[in-house]
Amino acid sequence: MNVRSPSAQALHGALRKFQLLFTIWASTPFVGQAQTNPPAPAELPKVLLMGDSIAGGYTEPVRKLLEGKAVIYTGHHGGLSTVGLQKLDEWLGQGKWAIIHFNWGLNDLEGKRVLPDLYGQNIRELVKRLKKTGARLIWCSTTPVPIGRVNSNRDYRDVPIYNEVARKIMEENRIEINDLYSFALPRLQELQIKEDVHFTEHGYRLLAEQVVAVLIRSNITTSAIPARSTPAPSLPKK
Repeated sequence: MNVRSPSAQALHGALRKFQLLFTIWASTPFVGQAQTNPPAPAELPKVLLMGDSIAGGYTEPVRKLLEGKAVIYTGHHGGLSTVGLQKLDEWLGQGKWAIIHFNWGLNDLEGKRVLPDLYGQNIRELVKRLKKTGARLIWCSTTPVPIGRVNSNRDYRDVPIYNEVARKIMEENRIEINDLYSFALPRLQELQIKEDVHFTEHGYRLLAEQVVAVLIRSNITTSAIPARSTPAPSLPKK
């Protein structure tokens, strides 16, 4: 007869409990990004924010500013324009979007992984496909890279080059431009993390106010916009 000692019995019981908890955990569906989006009341316009990690930073403040006036969905944040071409249908889903506010660029220009010519081809194709949704489209210019030392393989001189490529395509297609580049550039030291392309919490809040100003100009009526926000200008022609 095999009699376990009290310590062995306790260990056996603990292992059984762990196995049970692991089985429950493993059978629980993973809650991913798509499930973090709020339900959309039928009477509110649905807005999709799609872009780089900067868009990921200002999505939640935009959502709070437009609470009760529009439902803000977060699409994919980060990645190359080439990945956008591959994944766009998945990111758009079956939703009927009132406005799609979109951007690619910050990751394309990192180490020039996507050269400007190919970037232009990709953006042109993405615009073509986005127009088929029937949504009002707003292009968001790529935000600045700080001058000097930066913790990624990005050069501040490349941002205007890629923005100019995108600007021409938007103007050809009569797409509104939210120029966050020009909005952020004069105040980078105030808004941006040192030696980083990302922004502080305060910086994202101000970017969000600017995004909201442009969404309001695009016929989303709300009283939530702060008084100091102003419509964003388009990129100047060269």
